[in-house]
Amino acid sequence: MTYAWAGNEVVLDGPQLVVKNGVAEIQGNLQIDTDSSFEMRFGVKLATVGHLTRTATPAGLQVVASDVRLAEYGAFLGYDEGTVLDDVHALLATTTPKISSVVDFRSDGSAQVTITGTGFSPSWATGLRGPTTGMLSGVRVAVGTFTSLWEPSDDYLDQNRTTDVAAQSWAVPTATRATAEAAVVADAPPGTAPIDVAELKADGSFKVTVTVDKAAIDAAAPPRHVDGYAIYTYPAGQAYVPAFETVTPITFHDGITSSTSVDPVSAVAGKPVAVTVRTAASGRVPTGTVVVRSAGREVGRATLSQGVATATLAALPVGSHDLAVEYLGDAWVKPSTSAVTVTVVKASAKITGAIPVVTYGTGRSATLTVSAGGVATDGGTLTLRGDGFTRSGVVTAGKVTLALPPKLAPGSYPVTISYGGTSMVAATTRTATLKVVKATSTTTVKVTPASTSATGTPTASVAVTAAGSTPTGTVRLTITGNGKSFVRTVTLSGGKAALQLGARAAGTYTVTAAYLGSATAASSSGTTSYRVV
Repeated sequence: MTYAWAGNEVVLDGPQLVVKNGVAEIQGNLQIDTDSSFEMRFGVKLATVGHLTRTATPAGLQVVASDVRLAEYGAFLGYDEGTVLDDVHALLATTTPKISSVVDFRSDGSAQVTITGTGFSPSWATGLRGPTTGMLSGVRVAVGTFTSLWEPSDDYLDQNRTTDVAAQSWAVPTATRATAEAAVVADAPPGTAPIDVAELKADGSFKVTVTVDKAAIDAAAPPRHVDGYAIYTYPAGQAYVPAFETVTPITFHDGITSSTSVDPVSAVAGKPVAVTVRTAASGRVPTGTVVVRSAGREVGRATLSQGVATATLAALPVGSHDLAVEYLGDAWVKPSTSAVTVTVVKASAKITGAIPVVTYGTGRSATLTVSAGGVATDGGTLTLRGDGFTRSGVVTAGKVTLALPPKLAPGSYPVTISYGGTSMVAATTRTATLKVVKATSTTTVKVTPASTSATGTPTASVAVTAAGSTPTGTVRLTITGNGKSFVRTVTLSGGKAALQLGARAAGTYTVTAAYLGSATAASSSGTTSYRVV
């Protein structure tokens, strides 16, 4: 709030009821602007409290301050010193701002540390300077050195709490976050990343990440006495909130020597490569990260669990690869390195698919599949070889279809199926059997004329057909009628034959033509009849 009179102006910010060692007073920050001067006063005593009543509630300690009288600085607000004010009612939260963090670090390394805070009520800090002036300014988290004057108290002005900051983060309420993020981007030196800006939640908690590096802290500190290294918090925006000022000392040590080894690695082309790394250190299980590099380029990393980590690398080309493995160390354990040579072999191929039975004279195809456990086999050549024939095709989408020879003599033929491989898949061969069966024949017989006299000589015409070929061989004709049977034999020519049946007594006669088959065609038969009148 602002008080103005006769050209003078006083801004009061952050009035607080402070209770220390049983003595209560009202404190606040004053910005005093007169015709002749301008000054800032932080955490000054504005009024004394004669009597304090405390009542415990679930939300905290309910406090009533009575006999409240203006002190010397309170008179700056335009009233006489000693003026009696109204009773003050306040709720003292029972939570105390504090942080949780790892506090032991190696002196020769750099560690990313996650720091959690609780009890930092967002409403307590209002910025007096910088981008968050007049806004909820949150809390700063810093790593550096500190002196004994840096302590959570209201006894020292802000400029006397001397620190040397090497790294810091900022936790702000959601409403202020965009302003804070823009500010840290603008303030970041060229070529450096802005500091981390995290959310200070409504419940007073936050989580930030800072870098702890002794060399960086020492470089930031001038050559003077300090009381130690620490992670410390303070209200941002030069707000006056002593409760936000915490110090968590940290220590540095030389670190424990580690050793790193790599399990033997089996690798197949086209498959991810698993590199298992083991680290060990005397008296401590290493934690942190391992990095795998090839020719100086990072190709994988993993996080240790119980000293073991498995980094999964993308598939490597066929051949030998020298990999460098580095354990990056942790707060206690020093880094270490190892190496491994990985030999990547071609993936094994498998040929599947049946060779269909071929009927002589007809065209059939065999569709075969070449697989290699998920590795593409496309582009390789598949060849089918048998006695006197060869068929080849290029594998596409893992398959190839080959036309089988249509006129192999019926029988069983051993064949060899060979896949030539690719740059990632090895060649392979399997054997199979090609079976060829005789063609199916169809026999028809016709007598002309179908009706004749007793002295007539009708003709029986026979035709035998088969898909893809012209049958050869013999046809046996059986003429049955009037209780008698006659058998005659004819030889096919061009798949046909004819026979004069001769004179017969009156009656109905059945003619059966039985084709006896050949080396390439199966037997068949046909029947017809004719009449003699």
